[in-house]
Amino acid sequence: MLVDSWYDPYLGVVVMIRIVDGVVRKGDRIVCGLLYLLTQWSVRGGCAPLALAVSRHLQLLAEHPDSPELLYDHALAAEKVDRIDVLEKNLRRLIELQPDHAHAYNALGYSFADRNTRLPEARKLIERALELLPEDYYIIDSMGWVLYRMGDLKGALGYLRRAYDGRPDAEIGAHLGEVLWKLGEREEAERVWRDVLERDPENETLQRTLKRLRP
Repeated sequence: MLVDSWYDPYLGVVVMIRIVDGVVRKGDRIVCGLLYLLTQWSVRGGCAPLALAVSRHLQLLAEHPDSPELLYDHALAAEKVDRIDVLEKNLRRLIELQPDHAHAYNALGYSFADRNTRLPEARKLIERALELLPEDYYIIDSMGWVLYRMGDLKGALGYLRRAYDGRPDAEIGAHLGEVLWKLGEREEAERVWRDVLERDPENETLQRTLKRLRP
């Protein structure tokens, strides 16, 4: 297997994978290790990157250590392999450089909330993101998720309904369904999950949620 990658200012890091020996099928994972960071690609009919190509990306980051785009992309790649220390370092630096970067606040706060850790701090970060982008449905979803983690199910439900109504994607639907399920609204939870399963049956967050909650 040969892997090459390059950075495109519009597309981000582009990955080209050529299989020399063997077969890669839909659903397979290709895992590549470089230094401390493992990067995974999800193969869904083609070679679509789940995280970012490491070799070229780290080279670019070394050349441009204060590039907001590279700091953000590198943070998201680190999150995919549970390197929260790397994610936090890069996002903190990005916030220093761009104090109005709403998605940096949101990514850091959501990462804490999703791991059920540092929840008061996660809430403050997401609240700041919402101040900057109050109509962003992903940030609204994050607010609902951190409230859920903090035990405010009814407060979470309002945010998650709003997020799902505005952008009914699989991850938001998984969150909304989980809160509905915990509130005893299981028929509605199942309806939401069925809807998003039809659109994105392979979504990992959705599949993990269903495995945990369904009997």
